[in-house]
Amino acid sequence: MMNRRRVIASVTRFFAVPAAVAAQQAGEVWRIGYLSLVSQRLEQSKRWIAAFQDGLRSVGYVEGRNAILEQR
Repeated sequence: MMNRRRVIASVTRFFAVPAAVAAQQAGEVWRIGYLSLVSQRLEQSKRWIAAFQDGLRSVGYVEGRNAILEQR
């Protein structure tokens, strides 16, 4: 009987934790990373990054306000 209660309690905790983790705090800054084989200093890369930032801006992410971009 005791083992059944422990199993039920464990399963309940397992499903309750993702709901708490998924809750998003207001004012959170997102770190967005991208991989590139091209140097960030090249002209073709600058155009791509500008287009990427425009796309992020259209869905509400603005670099320096609520998003940080990192290139690798």
